[in-house]
Amino acid sequence: GIPILAFAATGGTVSTITGYKIHTFTSSGTFSATKSGFVEILIVAGGGSGAGAGSGGGGGGGILYNPSKLLTAGDYTVTVGAGGGNDSVFGTMTAKGGGSGGGAVGGSGGGQGHQNPSQPIGALSIQPSADGMGYGNAGGGHTYVSPYPSGGGGGAGGPGGIDAFNSTGRNGFAGPGKQFGISGTTTYYSGGGGGGYYYGGGVANAGGLGGGGANGVAGGANTGGGGGGGTTNAAADNKVGGSGIVIVRYVV
Repeated sequence: GIPILAFAATGGTVSTITGYKIHTFTSSGTFSATKSGFVEILIVAGGGSGAGAGSGGGGGGGILYNPSKLLTAGDYTVTVGAGGGNDSVFGTMTAKGGGSGGGAVGGSGGGQGHQNPSQPIGALSIQPSADGMGYGNAGGGHTYVSPYPSGGGGGAGGPGGIDAFNSTGRNGFAGPGKQFGISGTTTYYSGGGGGGYYYGGGVANAGGLGGGGANGVAGGANTGGGGGGGTTNAAADNKVGGSGIVIVRYVV
């Protein structure tokens, strides 16, 4: 009889683990399928950047995940979002870039800055769930009390926040990323950036698991992590978010 050919494809960096072939895109390219078949897809957008002195942490890039997406034979354009809140795309599937610190909406929302006392809540997630499962959370708010801490960026695994009473002068903690094992190693993606503070006495916050940057630290490359907010009236402390990543795997 006629042999049944297995699903196969080209594009990205190709690796094989037991039972699976994995295509990893750390930069934009094309995924070309030779026939129809089901694949697992993870799309991580670029993380949002932290804003200036005393402002919030950047939100983690939105995540769109489909464990069993039917692809027909053909070419699929892959866009890997750059850090600073750029979308990542696979065909018609889009993960939204993270919101910048200072309260910008995004895949996960940016943390709110201290300088906006009329808007104490963080920005919302706008990651859609069409054609997969979308992950994103709101950024943290702030309290207008010295040392004027700002909210941490939201992460794919949870919202950003802020120390409840500023009793230790802490600035906003970052939302955690979310774990996926599609690469063959369980990995966190799209952690939020730590919120900044305006005056001395603030305590630096770590970024969220999944490439989120602490104050004055950029988000991790190809993680979708948000950048850390600026601190101590030093505008140059704010840092850019991390770039995204697109991973496709299928049974061989």
